[in-house]
Amino acid sequence: MTLLRIQDLKAYFSTGDGIVKAVDGVNLEIGENETLGLIGETGCGKTVLGLSILRLLSENTKVEGKILYRGEDLLKLNEEEMRKIRGKEIAMIFQNPLTSMNPVLTVGTQISEPFELHKGLKKKDAIKKVIEMLKLVRIPSPSERIKEYPHEFSGGMRQRAMIAMGLACEPSLIIADEPTKGLDVTIQAQVVELMKELTTSTKTSMLLITHDLGVAAELCDNIAVMYPGEIVEYADIKELFKNPKHPYTQGFLDSLPGRGLKPMDGMSPSLINLPEGCKFHPRCPFARERCKSMRPEMVEVGKNHFVRCFLYD
Repeated sequence: MTLLRIQDLKAYFSTGDGIVKAVDGVNLEIGENETLGLIGETGCGKTVLGLSILRLLSENTKVEGKILYRGEDLLKLNEEEMRKIRGKEIAMIFQNPLTSMNPVLTVGTQISEPFELHKGLKKKDAIKKVIEMLKLVRIPSPSERIKEYPHEFSGGMRQRAMIAMGLACEPSLIIADEPTKGLDVTIQAQVVELMKELTTSTKTSMLLITHDLGVAAELCDNIAVMYPGEIVEYADIKELFKNPKHPYTQGFLDSLPGRGLKPMDGMSPSLINLPEGCKFHPRCPFARERCKSMRPEMVEVGKNHFVRCFLYD
C-alpha cells in the first residue's frame, strides 16, 4: 500500500541571480515498510525534496504539485496541522547532528520534546522514554548521557541521538538525509546496521537521501536516481546495480572503486541555468540533436524499472 505519493512536485527559489529550480517535476511513491533511496551528486536537489515533504523550506520558495500522505495533500495543510504531522507521522534525521541540534539544550531535553508535544507526557515520564530510546540506539550509560550537551557526544553518538529523536514517536515515515555523512567507516557501518534493524523491527518506511551507494545498497528496497531537479531512473536496488539504463546512472556507478573508478565527463549544471532538453545531454556520450531541445519522459524498460532517456522510447 502506498504511504506517500509525490506528484509533479516543483520547488523553485527566487534569488538575485535568477530562479533556482531545485525540484522540477518529480513523481515518486513510497510504500508501507519500504526504504526508498534517493541518490545523486551534491547539489541535485535531494535535500530540498526531503525538506519539501515536511514543508521546512524558506518563505521565498514556490512549491507546486501534490505531496499525498495517506491520501491527504500536505501542501494544503496549515502550519498548525503540519506541526501535528512533523515528528509524529513523518520525522527527519538531518545530515549534520552537531548543527541540527540546539547547542544550549541537553540531549535529553531535546529528545524528550516529541514525547511531550505529541504524546502529552509529563517531563519526568518523557525522560524515562528518552532513556529507553538511547538504550535502543545503543548509547552507553543513557541515564547519565541525557544530561550532556551535543558537543560532548562523539559524531557517531550524535547521529544515534538523532535517530532516537526521529523514532521517538514511532513515525510511519523517516526522511534520513545523509545519515552517515562525516562518520568514519567503522561507525558508519554500525549506524547503517542500526538503522536497518530499527526500520525492520518498527516496520517504518524510510526515504534515504544519500550519494553513498554502499549505504544505499545495504538499506534500500528501491532506488530513485536524481539529476538536477528531476528523477532520471527508478528501479529496485538489485536491478539498478545489475542493469543501469540511464547514461548518468551508468557513469555514477562506474565511478565506484569496484567498477573501475572512472569519473564522468563534465560537471553537474547550475540549478539556475539548466540546459534545454535533456539536462544530462552536455555530459552524455550518446546525446543526439533532439536531446538538446526535447525533454525525455519517463518510460518503463522492465518490471518496475523506469528511465528518462530517448535511448529507450
